Amino acid sequence: MRTRQATQGITELTAALIHAISRPEFPQKVLEYTKHFTVVDHFSLFVYGPTLEPLIIESASSWKPKQLDQVEETYKKQDYLFDPVLDRIKSGYLPDYSHDFVRVYTEDLVRSNHPWAPGYTERKHAERVSQLHQMASAWYLISYYRSTVSGTFRTPDLERLAQAVAVVKPAVEQHLTSPIATELKFGRRPSTVWMEQLLAKTGKTLSPREIEVSARALLGMTRKGISLDLKISESTVNTLKKRCYAKLNISSLNQLFALCLRQLAVG
Repeated sequence: MRTRQATQGITELTAALIHAISRPEFPQKVLEYTKHFTVVDHFSLFVYGPTLEPLIIESASSWKPKQLDQVEETYKKQDYLFDPVLDRIKSGYLPDYSHDFVRVYTEDLVRSNHPWAPGYTERKHAERVSQLHQMASAWYLISYYRSTVSGTFRTPDLERLAQAVAVVKPAVEQHLTSPIATELKFGRRPSTVWMEQLLAKTGKTLSPREIEVSARALLGMTRKGISLDLKISESTVNTLKKRCYAKLNISSLNQLFALCLRQLAVG
């Protein structure tokens, strides 16, 4: 009987999560879904643009809405600059850790006098665990928090959390690429000119056309869209992008994006 009830419960939670995609209640449904697997007190979704500034922050918590808004605003203005996960990207250290949790302990923040320490202490966080993923030309970070009352995550907790993320991750990507989300939340993309200037710094041997094509690809334009925008054939778009990859010794758009991030880090 207990197994049947558990199955029914997760089925209902999954249905609610899917139904909430592209809706304001999506973060809350993610939190409710995850709580079926392990104790979680707070959920946040951060989406970063090519300059690593937060474009989207969505959160769910037991906190009051005003307190939640304050925390999100503080992260947008300054706290994101000190995020340990983003430090890894800026440094060029990009191992395949997207399926592992990056852990931030409050006690470590306090011990190292990290800028986050006062806020984490005030909000009574014990730990944040995160997974970083890349989608097109954007990074997004799925994070879960536990309070000092709940304690830090243990190995069994992380194993159960990974089971939840296996469903949450594709739901998040569908949420972020939905027509409503794209129209309302990705309206602050960098300009084409800015992206072309950044690409020009990654390799002096890139031709103007290779830069134009690759910049548009990084901004999420399709091959057909690039073709129409630059008034060249789709096959030429492919050829120019391949030449860019060859000159930079890379093989994917993700690697090109990483090069741009490293270029931002060195200025």
